[in-house]
Amino acid sequence: MNNPYQEQILSHMLNLMKELLEKMIKEEREIYLKQHNDTKANGYYTRDLYTPIGVIEDLRVARTRDGKFNTSLLPYRKRYTVEFENLVYALFYAGISTRKISKVLEVLYNMGISHTVASRLADVAEEEINEWKDRELDSYYPVIFIDATYFPINRSGVKKEVIYVALGIRRDGSREILGYEIGGEGESANVWKEILSNIKSRGVKEVTLIVGDGLTGLKEAIKKVYPKARYQHCIVHAVRNTLAKVRAKDRAEIAQSLREIYKSRDIGEAREALERFQRSTLAF
Repeated sequence: MNNPYQEQILSHMLNLMKELLEKMIKEEREIYLKQHNDTKANGYYTRDLYTPIGVIEDLRVARTRDGKFNTSLLPYRKRYTVEFENLVYALFYAGISTRKISKVLEVLYNMGISHTVASRLADVAEEEINEWKDRELDSYYPVIFIDATYFPINRSGVKKEVIYVALGIRRDGSREILGYEIGGEGESANVWKEILSNIKSRGVKEVTLIVGDGLTGLKEAIKKVYPKARYQHCIVHAVRNTLAKVRAKDRAEIAQSLREIYKSRDIGEAREALERFQRSTLAF
């Protein structure tokens, strides 16, 4: 999903992972305190954690007065961990079936985490994921962007798996991930229909515009859930499809002309840019 919304979506994903990790680490400390009655909680310290999808900044890590508590969920005295990449993928994958979370934690941390701790942390993760996925949404979003990206995996011969993400724009311009789903090797309009239906059941009754990538059957799937919403082909995908039909030596010039159209401040300016583009294409 190499488009302008990828950075926003990854940022939201990092925030979700931050909240989840902080709650799981806090619960891990509670288990430690029950096993060590001679010490108490001692607030938190913050650290940054570098991951393959971005940086989690100011992560609140629980600590104890004896200074001996170290969470098994983070790399000790390291700011980056390859293993955390697996945790990100695994927890988002586990979001489909929260019963898998315990297995995920046990597989990833079987060398440093007890069955009791893994079980309790799985409960915390399950509660957090369910609460987030089932939360009530606003009744109206002017715009919803829907797109899919692919994460590399190595499971049963499958090398990559699709992640569907719906990003809503509120009245005030702020952004919110409304829902996500993971599964399959290719994007499906039927899955988008299910995601939008879930969003509607959680309170979103009206949408003015839904922007997608032109997937076959997508427009029809949207109309079944939000019949009054207008559908717009994502500019990035439209430009990409156009440039695919242009000779390599002409792509830079064509791309600049298209950029002038979709970055116009109003419809009049856009029409003028389009007319200039039409005249210029006669030279190609």
